[in-house]
Amino acid sequence: MYKKLDISLSELDVVKLKGDSPFGYPTFREFSILDTDYLFDALSKQVQFDVMPNVNITEIKYPGATAHTDTWQTAINFYFDIGDDETFFWKEINVSSESKEGLTFYDPKNLEQIGSFKANNGDCYLLDVGNSIHSVKMHIPNTTRRILRLFWHELSFDQVLQSLKFIQHKS
Repeated sequence: MYKKLDISLSELDVVKLKGDSPFGYPTFREFSILDTDYLFDALSKQVQFDVMPNVNITEIKYPGATAHTDTWQTAINFYFDIGDDETFFWKEINVSSESKEGLTFYDPKNLEQIGSFKANNGDCYLLDVGNSIHSVKMHIPNTTRRILRLFWHELSFDQVLQSLKFIQHKS
């Protein structure tokens, strides 16, 4: 479902990275990355990848994102501009879903909560987003949650976790 990772990109200038927005909904928008060299240079000081991820910046506006699964299997989310937002994980108790543009959306009446977490600014989480139904609840009106997302279409949560090579810094 999810695992907090000991990686931080809090010094990263997310505005410098944010490109065009080819995909989105009224409360959910994905943006391309303008400077992947800058991004992967910052990442290379903390982690190496056996399989390089795709990347984007995602903005979620209040009230959040309804229960869904993503078009890719696994993601690493770096959280920026986080309020009192919470990510929930669900299991389906009655099958009732609708697919749209590769995403699958679920009726909350047919779900049972099985987990949740509140990320802080600078936190990083590995997430199973292709198989695990999840949603985001934002509690503060007129706010935007910004996330730098690294994602893999074909690799499972466990495959990505096993492939990460964390760089140990000597003090």
